[in-house]
Amino acid sequence: MNIVQVIPQLREGGAERFVIDLCNALIEIPDCQVTLIVFFNYNREHVLVKELNPSVKIIELNKKLGFDFSIPRKLAALIGNLKPNVVHTHLNAFEYMFINIFRNTNKIKFINTIHNSPNHIYHNRIVKLINSKLFSYSCVTPVIISSDSIPEFQKLFPKKKPVLIFNGRPKINQSKNFESVSKEIISYKLSLKTKVFINVARISREKNQLMLVDAFNQLISEKEDVILLIIGTQWDKEITRQIKDKINSRIFLLGYKENPADYLRASDAFCLSSLHEGMPISLIEAIQHGVIPICTPVGGVKDIINPSIGFISKDFSTFAYIESLKAYLSLKKEKCEEMSSNGKNEYTKKYTMGITALKYFDLYISTGK
Repeated sequence: MNIVQVIPQLREGGAERFVIDLCNALIEIPDCQVTLIVFFNYNREHVLVKELNPSVKIIELNKKLGFDFSIPRKLAALIGNLKPNVVHTHLNAFEYMFINIFRNTNKIKFINTIHNSPNHIYHNRIVKLINSKLFSYSCVTPVIISSDSIPEFQKLFPKKKPVLIFNGRPKINQSKNFESVSKEIISYKLSLKTKVFINVARISREKNQLMLVDAFNQLISEKEDVILLIIGTQWDKEITRQIKDKINSRIFLLGYKENPADYLRASDAFCLSSLHEGMPISLIEAIQHGVIPICTPVGGVKDIINPSIGFISKDFSTFAYIESLKAYLSLKKEKCEEMSSNGKNEYTKKYTMGITALKYFDLYISTGK
């Protein structure tokens, strides 16, 4: 099986992390050849690039900003030379595959994973029209990563049936820096009983950290013994500025970390405040480490979380999120330990990258007949 994975760039993000993990899992399958095509030139020292299995060939296309009309031609030439069985696209890489899809004689199958809410991705009329045309080809199979997204997709594209495959994440062990991270977090705590909450996401409007900060400011004003760590690139400078204006001494903006798993392992609860999501990789990491999740009701969150492992707020309001935070804070130690264990078991049963990669491989084979 000759597989090509295609993504615009390698940077901090759930889809980018997923693609690296998927490549690494697929290359371990006997007789699998995997090539990763990246539109923008990549940083050889980026943590994602360093984690990519050396057996995966990686090709960069030197893309310019904006819609680069040279990319479809480069892709057509590359795909012609590589002669893959399957081309698997991610994010808006799919829209650049039109020459390959139009020319295809059903020798190649195209898989496109939709990493966010379809309503969010296809809100632009032109983008929707382009994708509708590409989805009309029998050689194209769309993959949805959350149950909520299926009716959204079918309403937008009623003639195409998507396949549901949940995201996965490989088992991540603590790094050599775990002890220093633990000491760092202890230094932030007010007492031995301080509950440590963590948000792992780039700072942006859709991740909704302003609401999260408002919720914790309210808890802190009510004398709750809590701290909040926010880990991720300060992507939106204006949102970052607004957050900095709001935070107090118990809310910590820690920026991008190459070892977020260490911070997760040293925390008590995981906070996800997003307005839009597919199936968050950070949430899968949290339950893997037994960190209890407290999330807004978005996308694949509702596939992962049930009352035995975590909390989902009733809506996206600050009030509703505070209610969920207080529900967690009211738990006794034994209940926390039970929920933590349940989360770990749920990860093992459903959300390992091994399980996800085999489902994709089965899809490649079935669509390749």
